[in-house]
Amino acid sequence: MTDQIENYTLNKKAWLRYFARISDMFFMLILLISVMGFAFMILALIALKLFPSYLFPWDMLSSLLVFVQTLLIIIVYLFIEAKIISKYGTTPFKKLLGISIVDINGEKLDYKTSLIRNLTLWLKGLGLTIPFISLIALIMSYNGYVEQGTTPWDKDNGVVVQYEPISTIRFAIGIIFGISALIFNAYFSFQ
Repeated sequence: MTDQIENYTLNKKAWLRYFARISDMFFMLILLISVMGFAFMILALIALKLFPSYLFPWDMLSSLLVFVQTLLIIIVYLFIEAKIISKYGTTPFKKLLGISIVDINGEKLDYKTSLIRNLTLWLKGLGLTIPFISLIALIMSYNGYVEQGTTPWDKDNGVVVQYEPISTIRFAIGIIFGISALIFNAYFSFQ
């Protein structure tokens, strides 16, 4: 009976972590896409002025430019999130769902540890956000967390994820944001 309760608790915590992560990522990425997209648009206009389309095959490079922009946005996000976690011990949606990230002494992470954790999470937990690889990485991470009670990126960096009790309203709001982020992500992925 105790094992069932523990597995249920870890299962619930895994989903809370997931919804907090995708909500944080989605809303931060919208902000970054807005800012960096504007910067890329300005650079593209300057480049088009310097290298007209009859001299340079811009249509062939558009997919490459979108890929580079996406990669840059993800990398910038990882650095920003590391800074937020090192300063506040949580992120907006982790806070909403009662999750905080601390070291084994209960102190906030320093920036370097937070960044290394984020990069490890991006590699091992999100499969570098590469389609299909990411799905496999997420499933493996979930199973590992439920079985071991921790993740490689937390264990390797001496990080403890703490949970505080939250109200039903906060829980519902967090889940609604998480599901909304999934729906918007799916919608925009197929556009």
